[in-house]
Amino acid sequence: NTAAVGRTNGALVSGPAGSFDMFAAAFNSSGDQVWIDQLGTAGSSTTAASAALDQNGNIYITGNTGGSLDGKSVTGSYAVFAAKYSSAGARQWTSLFPCGAEDMAASIVSDPEGNTFIAGSAKTGLNGTQINGSVDAFLVGFDKDGIRGTTRLLGDVNMYTYGTGITLDSFGNIYLSGYTDVPF
Repeated sequence: NTAAVGRTNGALVSGPAGSFDMFAAAFNSSGDQVWIDQLGTAGSSTTAASAALDQNGNIYITGNTGGSLDGKSVTGSYAVFAAKYSSAGARQWTSLFPCGAEDMAASIVSDPEGNTFIAGSAKTGLNGTQINGSVDAFLVGFDKDGIRGTTRLLGDVNMYTYGTGITLDSFGNIYLSGYTDVPF
């Protein structure tokens, strides 16, 4: 089975809620669509950036939104979100945390216990953690119920460090990939 995520400005399930809504869809091994969901906020843009499947067929999604989402409010104008869907397409939880307009979620992964980890890039501090460089890679963890836990910002003074991917090994170690650049 596989999943596809992204954004749309049209109606895939119901009428669009925002200028762009995120969508998530699941497909079986024959390529047939099993379910699709569309989620957004009136007057703003919501984009899904990445999806991950666990061994039970649950789908985890991350992205960014321009405001509140799925009944969850966020302080500020922008938020990174994570959401979990069951294998049948039922939304299990949605979690948001405030970020800056240029902070972006890039990749998501889930471990066998249902913990979820997001990688991305931030120009502002996140979740009370101060930024180190001009742009820092970030790692944010959530427990099986979508409760946000650890936040790590990785960067150095006057550096641009971008988190672009994340994976786990069989021992539960987290690997973050990305790139770094020195400004001119």
